[in-house]
Amino acid sequence: MEFIDNIFGTPLGYIIYFAYRFTHNYGVAVLIFAVVVRLFVLFPINILAHKNSIRLLKLQPEISLIKRRYAGDKEQINEEQYSLFKKERYSPFVGLIPLLAQLILIIGIMRVMLDPMRHLYGIDAGDVNFIFLGLDLLKIPSFLDFSPELLMPLFDFL
Repeated sequence: MEFIDNIFGTPLGYIIYFAYRFTHNYGVAVLIFAVVVRLFVLFPINILAHKNSIRLLKLQPEISLIKRRYAGDKEQINEEQYSLFKKERYSPFVGLIPLLAQLILIIGIMRVMLDPMRHLYGIDAGDVNFIFLGLDLLKIPSFLDFSPELLMPLFDFL
């Protein structure tokens, strides 16, 4: 998990923290982060994927010709399509790159949101004192500790 934090979470945390220092509002910082990522990361990748799909549309008449020529032989159709794709430098997997980039960004943002002290401020959560007004804030039950079994006696009448 440390590897994922270092690769995905830390750079994204720096970007969000920089936007926060600029605006002093986390909501606006997240919006700025979304715009920056969309413009400088996802937009060029989407352009690459769209160019690749346009290239496939230009190859479509040749692909249909290959399918008509070798109608019964699927192996020959695949071989001819592969040689055509190689000759025209088309890769069918380029369309997956935007999805993978978005998945990586989602993982990174989730890591930042799960441990914001570490990624936004560079402070390890173990170094923070959680005692406020004599109460240990780590021992106060939270909404996350709620168990659905606590509600079962309410539904006994069913």
